[in-house]
Amino acid sequence: MALNVFHHIQDWPSAVDAVFNLGDNIIIESPGAGDENARNPQMHNELYNLLSGKEHNLIHESESHVSNAKRYMMLFNSSSNTITQQTIDPKERGAPELGNVTITSNLNEKHIEINHMGASPITETRPFIPGMNLWNWKLLNGSWPINVRNRIISANAVLPDWHDDLVPWNFILNGDRCTAIDIKTKSWKTEPDDNALQKCLEMMSL
Repeated sequence: MALNVFHHIQDWPSAVDAVFNLGDNIIIESPGAGDENARNPQMHNELYNLLSGKEHNLIHESESHVSNAKRYMMLFNSSSNTITQQTIDPKERGAPELGNVTITSNLNEKHIEINHMGASPITETRPFIPGMNLWNWKLLNGSWPINVRNRIISANAVLPDWHDDLVPWNFILNGDRCTAIDIKTKSWKTEPDDNALQKCLEMMSL
């Protein structure tokens, strides 16, 4: 959902493109003609024309809170089924030197494909789980949900087998729960580390 945000952004065309790459169903609200008291009125018509020119359903009309003009809420079905990101494993988390990593998320088939473009290229396919990993959440100064420590412990407790890489970036924060990922992919780890969960919590200062 992007409700009345694009007319606040200088490079709004790039912002529109970015939002359309985020998922299958996109809901956007935008100022209409004559909403002169809204931010950056000089670009309202161009923004509206861009959005209304895309295939959409008009799901709501409302009065602007700063004028008597209309604002329009539209539902779009995104034609993009994949998101591709370029990233580099950060050294501060002790990741292996794998070089550039390409992550492609398939939104329809609900899986991600990870390509490690190092000296020995590796391709992995994993289930797609929406959310943010806990390490990135920490680096971005995110506020922890209530009882996040217990949620991590609970996510680890329900695993069918021991986790061979129990670290913050292998937990996805999604709504009111944490989900463990990247389980049993380290062939060189043959037995559990009894202190792994505590080390993970300490890395997050929990």
